[in-house]
Amino acid sequence: MKIAKLLSGYFVGSLLFLGVATLLFGPGSVQASTEKSFNPSTTIQPENPLGSAVSQEKAPRQESYGRLPLYFIENRGQVDRKVQFYARGRGQRLAFTSREAVLSLSQGKGKGKVAKIHLTPVGIKPGITIQALDPQEARFNYLLGKDQSRWQRDVPSYGAVLYREAYPGIDLKFYGNGRELEYDLIVRPGADLSRVKFRYRGIAGLKVDAKGNLAVKLPDGGLLLQKKPIVYQVIDGRRVAREGRFRLLKPGGTEYGFVVAAYDKTRPLIIDPVLVYSTYLGGSSEDNISGVAVDQQGNVYVTGVTNSTDFPGYPEGGDGYHPFVAKLNAAGTALVYSTVFGSGFGEWTDAIAVDGAGNAYVAGNAQNSGLPLIPPTPICTYQGGRDAFVIKFNPAGNTMLYATYLGGTGDENPWSIAVDGTGQAYVTGQTQSIDYITTPTSLHPGPLGGGDGFVSKINTAGTALVYSTYLGGSKEDTPACITADGSGNAYVTGQTYSSTDFTTLTPMRPWAGPPTDAFIAKLNPNGTAMLNFTYLGGSLPATRAADGGNGIALDQAGNIYVTGSTSSEDFPRVNAFQNSKVGVPSDAFVAKIDAAWSGLVYSTYLGGSLQDGGQKIGVDGAGCAYVMGATLSGSNFPTKNSLQPYRAISDYFGSLFVTKFSPSGRSLVYSTFLGGSLESMSSLYSLAVDRAGNAYVAGGTRSTNYPTTKNALHPDYLGGFTDGFVTKIATPVSGAAVDLLLLLD
Repeated sequence: MKIAKLLSGYFVGSLLFLGVATLLFGPGSVQASTEKSFNPSTTIQPENPLGSAVSQEKAPRQESYGRLPLYFIENRGQVDRKVQFYARGRGQRLAFTSREAVLSLSQGKGKGKVAKIHLTPVGIKPGITIQALDPQEARFNYLLGKDQSRWQRDVPSYGAVLYREAYPGIDLKFYGNGRELEYDLIVRPGADLSRVKFRYRGIAGLKVDAKGNLAVKLPDGGLLLQKKPIVYQVIDGRRVAREGRFRLLKPGGTEYGFVVAAYDKTRPLIIDPVLVYSTYLGGSSEDNISGVAVDQQGNVYVTGVTNSTDFPGYPEGGDGYHPFVAKLNAAGTALVYSTVFGSGFGEWTDAIAVDGAGNAYVAGNAQNSGLPLIPPTPICTYQGGRDAFVIKFNPAGNTMLYATYLGGTGDENPWSIAVDGTGQAYVTGQTQSIDYITTPTSLHPGPLGGGDGFVSKINTAGTALVYSTYLGGSKEDTPACITADGSGNAYVTGQTYSSTDFTTLTPMRPWAGPPTDAFIAKLNPNGTAMLNFTYLGGSLPATRAADGGNGIALDQAGNIYVTGSTSSEDFPRVNAFQNSKVGVPSDAFVAKIDAAWSGLVYSTYLGGSLQDGGQKIGVDGAGCAYVMGATLSGSNFPTKNSLQPYRAISDYFGSLFVTKFSPSGRSLVYSTFLGGSLESMSSLYSLAVDRAGNAYVAGGTRSTNYPTTKNALHPDYLGGFTDGFVTKIATPVSGAAVDLLLLLD
């Protein structure tokens, strides 16, 4: 029995599950009046198109990562003890006990109403132990709350569960086909099929329709439809169909069985009903991916928050938003781990980084003291307001190697995190605290005025600060992104209102034009001095142009790449791809500074006639820069080898774009729109680039028509306020290719 794309999992196996990773990650709401099919059978796989590829021969091409499997998760105490295995899908949860399968369906868009539908094999062998089959790579970690003794680590997952000898000579098997659940009745030679009976509870009615389908009416008016069963035997390697049908045991009752015409009782018989669900079922809720990173092997790491109860690892009976971190293998075909943590109230993640050993570093902010402190005497405890936090996870994702707050009595926003080759973590953001935790010998141990930036460097063990400093001048300063080189120097970009007193160095550009400029700063390994600094922006005060840096990256030679937005008519241009600003009020900018900080290698506008901005930047081993951002300019935004045409946007967030520059910066390799007609959360878009030139983009979208590949994990919008997405863009010889890792809700 199979659950099709939209419902992906309803019935005795209703499960379309996120990500498990997520997205590691997953599913969302079922759309009104859309059918979802759900079939049980190892051999029958009804057509379930997953969307068409969005690709062009010379353009960014949507490759296919493949679909993550359906996971049956062992219960080790994270759910009710009667449940032996369970699975989660969009708006539903399926629990397997020794007596029955229980499907919990969300009704409407809220979390309050849940319909529980029980499917009980009548007369099943009592106390049966469900057998797990087909062990999967994915492990799930429930690091919830502060009490580590209650954490569940390395919870295994499987591809199938089996009620062996449910009836004498008859097995009942539930398994996943892709992200869909199926079940088989396997009748061995000589077994009595008449003993097989199923009973529904929690439904409003049951009947067999004129086509032989079993129609199950649900309390909310929805319909669970089991199509006329497919029955067959395998004889001499061929599947031989047999005639079979449903049989109601009592008119108006809720029990049914199967009737099969003459068949060879010396051979096994397979019975495979197909389930279709048609109704409006609200999605779980909201999921966003705020950070993405890729390791040297090509494994992908994402972090974000979810308040979807069907998210893998979401606590049973929980509420609120939980942060998560998840890892996908390099092929995108399997979840390595999914870890949900935190108290569920007032905790958010902002960024993620990964070191050479596969340890993941997550930065976020919390409005409570509900996170664990590891070690018990951490660098900093919760200070009040909204504090930053940093957590380091081991390669299995099942252990926090350290967890600490970073803050003062005001609010902190940690916008970016980086890690160097020795495992030291660098965090930057903005603080409103006059007592932010700093080290006494740092560049600026005390506040500077206005909202200040901060840079904090944590040692490898997470036991102490290497340094922590304020960063800025007398007015408001907002660091947005940080990276580090092999020597332990930190590089920061952001936006500043401090026009002349940010630094005592003599920068490439010595002052900031009003009201703001971008800035780029380099701090020494001990955080005691600024080695290099420059403003970057227009130089005509009369224009009152606003400029700001949002993303920074380094290449192997130490050259610095920066992106952001500018409304300056005279933003510096050197070897520019686009020499003039055409956007109103702003264009994106992309700039490369040489390793000696002697000048710009190139600097260019990037944009169309309306507002554009660069959000993140990465660089590959060949020195090609990749820029991700948002545009309202529509079809006149510069494109080349575009993955998709421009889609009109119905809100002010704009369309996502991804642009790859040649090493000289004077031409484009590709520049593509990426998204649907209704975007959201553009400030949470994230980008990672590997050495081979693959770009990974993650974020949140409200678009129901976000482009997906035909073999995508979730080709349809999954519901709730936003769905998360992760997309991989590869560059073949003649263009680029895009690979959807996952959509989740």
